[in-house]
Formats: sequence, structure tokens, C-alpha cells
Amino acid sequence: MTLLTIAAALALAQDPSVTVELQPPPAAVAIGMPVELEGTARYPERFELSFQPPASSTGAVAVLGAELGGVEIDGGQKKQSIRVRVAAFELGPVAVPPLTWRLQAADGTGHDALSAPVRFESVGPPGATPEAGIRDIRGPLGVAWWPLVLLAAALAAAGFAWWRKRRGEGGLGAAPSEVDRRLPHERALDELHALYTANVPVKEFYIRLTDILRLYFEGRFGVSATVLTTGDLLRRLRDCEIERPLLAHCREVFDHADLVKFAKWIPATPEIRKDWTEAENLVRQTAPKPPPVETAPAPK
Repeated sequence: MTLLTIAAALALAQDPSVTVELQPPPAAVAIGMPVELEGTARYPERFELSFQPPASSTGAVAVLGAELGGVEIDGGQKKQSIRVRVAAFELGPVAVPPLTWRLQAADGTGHDALSAPVRFESVGPPGATPEAGIRDIRGPLGVAWWPLVLLAAALAAAGFAWWRKRRGEGGLGAAPSEVDRRLPHERALDELHALYTANVPVKEFYIRLTDILRLYFEGRFGVSATVLTTGDLLRRLRDCEIERPLLAHCREVFDHADLVKFAKWIPATPEIRKDWTEAENLVRQTAPKPPPVETAPAPK
């Protein structure tokens, strides 16, 4: 690095016009649920901004990704909107660590700017506390809807297990002699690709999407995924050494599916496509890695 480049970097590091600010969420965030932090970056016009993902995703808060928005230019300064997607995995006060943003100029000079830590509150179910997770005693607040959702999910899982049994016994049009010799991840990817091209209603799409994932988890990790609730399934998967960002994406896909199936929510087409992509990426990232290829030693 030349002395001129070093001097330029030091001058930029002391330039108060270079700022990257992120705002905390307006309210407490449920544990494991992705949330987007919005902010603004201001820097000299000659630079281009890019996000540098952290090297590790461990800790109380996992950084899932970042998006850069449009740029406005005013008096030689750029003003750009930014958005960072994170998820908390501990209850109570948590903090997003300082994040690195790369400023790069056309002449090769560059500089790394850090955004300040962002603190917010991570909460669990209603009434849970970080110390004991015990619900407070409350008076009657009307009919609770979540037991009905869990009951409906359990009935749906039982019906799906019956359907799988019938299919395995040769019922529902399957040939008794057919034996599926594909590995769990191969079968899941094939079924996901078939679902992507199938023209089915939104509710049926999400039912089949989560069924594919449950069958994959059952075959890949040996968990009873088809009879577990979403919360129990995610807790079991957490013990299977799956990375936390992948678990956060998995929770988001299943939460969207529950909203579609039980709350009659109709997501937009980009959201549907994103959930399918997250499901495929989840299978690919958790599939067993192929063994290394052994090469024969060269003859002397």
C-alpha cells in the first residue's frame, strides 16, 4: 500500500461525514423470529458501499443478511438506505454487534466503516421471563386461539402420517412393488422442484412445502417430524447441530405456512418464491457432505 493510499484511508477514517446508522426495532422481538433493522449510510460520492458479513454467526444475535437501497447525492455526499436482517436466540436484552461496511473507490482506495451496536429486547411466549420462562398468572382474557391452532396442526400431522402409511403400503394409487431408493435430500429436492412447477393453490402449496421438509427431517435426522408441532420440531432440530441462521429461516417458512393454513393469509408471489428458495437451501445446506475422493498414488 502506498503512502498516498494510507493517508487517504486515515483521512477518511477521521471524516465525520462517513456514518452508518441502524435503528433498533420499534418493539420487542420474539426469539428466533427474523427482524429487519433499517438505517442510513452517508459517505463521499466517489465511493461505493458494500456489506461485509461477519465471519461467525454464533452469539445471542445472528446476522442473516443485508440489503442496500437507493442512493441520493447531495453536495458531493451519497445517502443510501440499508437494511439488515437479524434474529435473536437468547431471551432478554440482546445486541447486534458492530457490523463492517466496505467503502471502495474506483482508484482502488478503500475503507471499512463500522455501524454502532444495536440493542433491543428479545421475548418468548406471553408471560415468559428470561430467568425461568414461567408464565405469570393472568385473569381470563377471552378464548385463546393458539390451542386451536396447535390442535389443528396435530390433527393435520396425524392425517399426513396416515396418508404416508397408506402410500407406503401401496394405497392411494402407489404400486406395491415400487421402492424409493433415493436418499432423503435427493427425494426432497426432487419433490421441491416438482412443487415449484406445479400450478396449485397457495394453501396446498404451503401444505406440500412443509410436508416435504418434515419428511426430509425425519429421514435425515431421525426425528418424528411428521407428528411434532413446529416449536417442538425446531427444538429437536437445534440439537442436530444445524446452524442458527438456517433454523431461523426454517421457522419463518413454517410460520408463514401456519398463517396460510389457519389464518387464511395470502402472501405475495415474491414471498412465496422466497419461502420455496429458503426450503431448498435448507435441504442443500443440511444434506450429508459427499466423502472425499481418494486418488490412487502415482506409479514410481
